[in-house]
Amino acid sequence: MQAPPGPPGMAHAGMTPSLAPSPPPPPRYPPPPPRSPLHEMFEVKKLLGRGAYGDVFEAVDKASGETRAVKTFAKRVNGVEAHPSTHVEVAAMRRARGHPYIVFEADDDA
Repeated sequence: MQAPPGPPGMAHAGMTPSLAPSPPPPPRYPPPPPRSPLHEMFEVKKLLGRGAYGDVFEAVDKASGETRAVKTFAKRVNGVEAHPSTHVEVAAMRRARGHPYIVFEADDDA
């Protein structure tokens, strides 16, 4: 039996590889509220990605105009406290305070 025409690894006839990038997945957690400290400091542009501990957004620093990646953590999801491993990730970020690539930490209890 001969393989269908096309690049190696394409198991189904008629399939062609796509060079178009996939759109980012929808946010896992609701985006921060518009009146949060995040929105006071940044103009949030778009979702860049989702991680195990939160979502990462492209944002523009309102003071400097610089584009940043901002990671958000949800303390509660649907009324349930975040997974304990989220607290481990947040603690690691706090220990990195002062690192030149960790810009700031804001705590929003809203």
